[in-house]
Amino acid sequence: MTGQVALVTGAASGMGLAAARAFARAGAAVVLVDLDRRAAERASEDLTDAGHRALGLGCDVAAEEQAAAMADIVKQQPIGRLGAADEIADAALWLCGPGAGFVIGTALPVDGGLTVH
Repeated sequence: MTGQVALVTGAASGMGLAAARAFARAGAAVVLVDLDRRAAERASEDLTDAGHRALGLGCDVAAEEQAAAMADIVKQQPIGRLGAADEIADAALWLCGPGAGFVIGTALPVDGGLTVH
């Protein structure tokens, strides 16, 4: 599932958390959604700490407007996945290194294409 985004509801505990972990182990970036935003964020931090890409969100999927907003977040990822902190760090390190010696006075968007989308 590398390069894919998995959106899991009820993901802060139980079967939802087990599914989120399985998707992460399979290589997907995981959006963990739960009524308890803080619990979803903690679960996503655990996955991130283990080297996976994850985002925790609070959402009541029974509320139509919240579910639509959550779906929009995932749709806004032009490359179909969430970025990882190491990808941003790699770009910053490149700018500081000899490979970017001729790059002066420019902004380098590291947003997975969101700026041009």
